[in-house]
Amino acid sequence: MRRTDNLIEPLTRRELEILTLLARHHTNKEIASRLNLSVNSVKWYARQIYGKLGIENRRQVAARATELGLLEAGATAEESQSIPTSSDVLYLSNLNSKPRHNLPLQLTSFVGRGLEIEEVKKLLGSSRFVTLTGAGGVGKTRLALAIAWQILDDFKNGIWLVELAPVRDPEIIPETIASVFGVRADQNRSLRMALLDYLREKQLLLILDNCEHLIEASAEITDTILRACPQVHLLASSREALGIEGEIPFYVPSLTFPEPSKQLEIEGLQGFEAVQLFLERGRLVVPEFTVNEVNAQNLVQICNRLDGIPLALELAATRLQVLSVEQIAARLDDRFRLLTGGSRRALPRHQTLHALIDWSYELLTVKERTLFRRLSVFAGGWTMEAAEAVCADEGLVTSYSSKQDSAKLYSTDILDLSGELVNKSLITVERDGDVVHSYRMLESVRQYAQEKLMEAGEVEELRDRHLDFFLGLAEESEPILRGHEVLERLKLVDTQIDNLRLALSWAFGNEGFDRVAKGLRLGSALGLYWCARSLLDEGIDWLKKGLNMLPKEESQLAQLRAKVLFIISYLVMNTIDFTRVIEVSPLLEESIALFQECHDRLGQALAQSALGLCLVFKYITTFGSSHGSEEYRMACSLGEQGLAVCREFGKPPDLVFALLMNLIIYSGGIELQKARTFGDEALAICENNGDKIIMETILIRLGELTLSQGDLQGAQQYIRKVILIAQELEDKMGIIQGLIGAGLIAYFSNEFKAMESHFRTSLELSRETGSLVYQMFSLRNLGIAALRQRNLKRSREYYLENFSLSEKVNWNENEWAKYDVSTFILGMGGIALELEQHTQAARLLGAVEEHFKSFFKPLDIWEQAEFDRIAGEIRNQLNEVIFNSAWASGRELSLEQAIDEACQITL
Repeated sequence: MRRTDNLIEPLTRRELEILTLLARHHTNKEIASRLNLSVNSVKWYARQIYGKLGIENRRQVAARATELGLLEAGATAEESQSIPTSSDVLYLSNLNSKPRHNLPLQLTSFVGRGLEIEEVKKLLGSSRFVTLTGAGGVGKTRLALAIAWQILDDFKNGIWLVELAPVRDPEIIPETIASVFGVRADQNRSLRMALLDYLREKQLLLILDNCEHLIEASAEITDTILRACPQVHLLASSREALGIEGEIPFYVPSLTFPEPSKQLEIEGLQGFEAVQLFLERGRLVVPEFTVNEVNAQNLVQICNRLDGIPLALELAATRLQVLSVEQIAARLDDRFRLLTGGSRRALPRHQTLHALIDWSYELLTVKERTLFRRLSVFAGGWTMEAAEAVCADEGLVTSYSSKQDSAKLYSTDILDLSGELVNKSLITVERDGDVVHSYRMLESVRQYAQEKLMEAGEVEELRDRHLDFFLGLAEESEPILRGHEVLERLKLVDTQIDNLRLALSWAFGNEGFDRVAKGLRLGSALGLYWCARSLLDEGIDWLKKGLNMLPKEESQLAQLRAKVLFIISYLVMNTIDFTRVIEVSPLLEESIALFQECHDRLGQALAQSALGLCLVFKYITTFGSSHGSEEYRMACSLGEQGLAVCREFGKPPDLVFALLMNLIIYSGGIELQKARTFGDEALAICENNGDKIIMETILIRLGELTLSQGDLQGAQQYIRKVILIAQELEDKMGIIQGLIGAGLIAYFSNEFKAMESHFRTSLELSRETGSLVYQMFSLRNLGIAALRQRNLKRSREYYLENFSLSEKVNWNENEWAKYDVSTFILGMGGIALELEQHTQAARLLGAVEEHFKSFFKPLDIWEQAEFDRIAGEIRNQLNEVIFNSAWASGRELSLEQAIDEACQITL
């Protein structure tokens, strides 16, 4: 007998990996870091391993694994590789490991489907798009995941699951897909274009799960991805095919099940997939359950009557807790006759699943039915607190207790009733280790429950209660996001974002100023969340939509309108797009007037400070002209006025905001020390109050300011804090900005190898998030870093890649991209200098100087430093007459001509 025959159950590949690390005395945290798992997942695997090895704890692992031949003798003595714990956060070594999938772990076994798995794998080998079709509950999602785990190594950039079940608005499908990869829109591209740019060069499999309720929109985005991204494969699940060119529909059949007319031995029955599944799920309820001579025929009837549909079998198996196999078979038989009115086989399979859920519904008590249908009002998951607030009868205008199928629910009933629904597999529990954090319905079950909700006439009032609850959550979160509990609150809002979006859709999708006003309150309360998660444009779009529905003459809503205008302006300012920020001045002017009308001095002061920021951006774009000086003085005046009011009447968060505005305003002028004083005061308040989201912005601004003053040590301290906080907040955009700051510090410290390292990491993260602006920013600075290291080949490659991105976004019509084109010419001038093509270098720099005279912003200080360095070295290499002539001829070049000459610089 082999030693491994003593195993209670064979170990999976993942369990063997974890077993090896356990035997080498790695901690759970180290294993999680190595294998890209959560610590709770590692704990779950460890318990599975202990059970299979027949041991009780970690101390017994090494000896038992060696005894069974699972590990070589002495292997456990191998030293563990250390997990990076460097305090030098600028190098961000912990960002280098990238997950290759987001496939969820399945906590129950996958039964059968061997033929289907192999066939779909072949189809994916010959086609780029396969759709798994079939009845609801037939197991399309589980099949897709089983296939995905088997072919994970076939895709260089991994396999990624996109769950569309919670999505209600077809317009946000691209956003849902993009969120899987952390892709965001930016100033130059829509979210759709950012997503396509991200996927274009990727070799991966994208799984779109549950497309049927968004069939047209799913078809459109799938067709777009297939045409634009040649190496992306797609696997969809839907009750019907998407109907686009190149699609191969694959119908997922039911599990194999025995025919009642055929007499089979007990052993033969267990060869059918439906029987296997019922047995395995039944043993989760009744561990000693097995098929025998007494129950075999009834078990055959159950599998046959349920057409081998996995979800139906699982729901039926849970009834073993209270019914025998014979009783289950009898009840199924009665219910199907009642619902079909004839031959059940003549109807589509989804009718069979509907009948099963209806039967499950009839088995519930009246109170359970009432809660069951009301829970369908949620999108995605929900918390127990949400269920108690939305589904209980306290506060309901209409009482449904008089109806035959309704019962009065008290909030104290919800917990126990939810437990009953969990036991009957009508809702599922999502856990983080031993902690329950949310509940969810399977999509097919939820759709059935929604039908019941409509039949009961409860939809409108339940939707309103849902809106009220999530408005409460948003408004409760608004101050918490400015305090010490910000991390926990961000995670909570993350888990409820589908419900928050659903509430906004309901508020802005129905008549009634009251609902619109609630939607605007909700959207504006999430202002800081939109910023922290780089969902600026989503927040702006929601608020503008609601604002357009709100009549200006509604004077009682003037203060709300004023706040919404202010929040929209603040979100736009966070895009750091000069042209967009300038355009919000009229919104802020209206906001100030409305706050003044409402006698809200504090609101007026905050809006005035924000308007000052808009004016200073306008000043910067005029290059400090005489008119610009007037703009600057007005900006300073508005900022100081707002700050004075906030000092007198405001709370710390208000004061911090006004200080931040003044920090940025004065950073744009010559009073830099004053700006730094404002920033340091704001930072001290944030540190005391735990205001990390705003603190991150302040640190970034202080880092930029101190760097411009030549204080490299001070700038480095600020940038280190930026990266630490951004990591805590899981804010990739914040990390990118921190890396950029680190790279610029390295530039001014003449540490060009370190500069290149920082900007390479920022480039990788920018590609992951889809931020084209930061990709271009990183590439042009990588060009500088390589040039200063005399690596001309690498420098030229960076600059050319940056120029190709400028062309992609049409630099002729985009000021940001035009800036990159000018720095491309500058960089190629630097390469020409190193190649001793001095006259050509002078012409290129002359062109750069001329075109920046009419540009929307001056050169950044480090690029100005590069300009001055290159120009000075060219002047030293040429006599004054030749230099002046070449420089003057360069100033005569159009931008297109200068680009052509730059592209001719070859090594």
